[in-house]
Amino acid sequence: MELLRPEFDDQLRSLRDRVIAMGAFVEEMLHDAMRALVTRDVALARAVRKRDALANEFDDEIETAAVRLLALQHPMAGDLRVVASALKTVTDLERLGDYACDICKCVIALAEAPLFTPLEDIPRMGEVVEGMIHDALGTFVSRDIVEGKRIRDRDREVDALYKRVFAQLIEWMGREPAVVPQAVQLLLVARYLERLGDHTKNLIERVAYMETGSRWPWRSDEWKQAYPAEDAVDHEE
Repeated sequence: MELLRPEFDDQLRSLRDRVIAMGAFVEEMLHDAMRALVTRDVALARAVRKRDALANEFDDEIETAAVRLLALQHPMAGDLRVVASALKTVTDLERLGDYACDICKCVIALAEAPLFTPLEDIPRMGEVVEGMIHDALGTFVSRDIVEGKRIRDRDREVDALYKRVFAQLIEWMGREPAVVPQAVQLLLVARYLERLGDHTKNLIERVAYMETGSRWPWRSDEWKQAYPAEDAVDHEE
């Protein structure tokens, strides 16, 4: 039996709210994972890893609700894009939680000895990615794709930092073989953060699709004419 429109709208809002709640949860996982890395807090790292089960429960709950709406209500046009975007978004959010747990594995592995070099660029990568996630979740509510484009473009800083970290750690390993085990763990952390940035870009693209029907509306001629100041070279990855 199909719901009346007000009831259907309530269920769509509930679905959106659960997506936002899951996003806030995995954002906190990342925040605590990076705090564990910087402070070398193994207990915190282990606690973050335990939260992954709750993130998976969020994923299952939202997927069930979205599929139920698709099966029973047969939404069309914009409503269908909202439900489809929610399904895709939680997949990316689940991966964000997984990467936060992966960082915590590295924290535990690094706890055995003092670090051979101070952490500088890696914490900065974490700050940028965490801010991207937080603001991307805001666009899921506002559906502001202009702001979404700006958030998405911040990933360029993440990529630049990753390249610098990669080059520095490779140089260290070539010069000091004794640091290789720690350097490998730090390379993994940097790689996980780079991937977190990519998945956060996906979140923005889901919002763009929800609003326009295209994952990359900023590549269109219409976008370039409407927002010349926002137009920048954009590469699909």
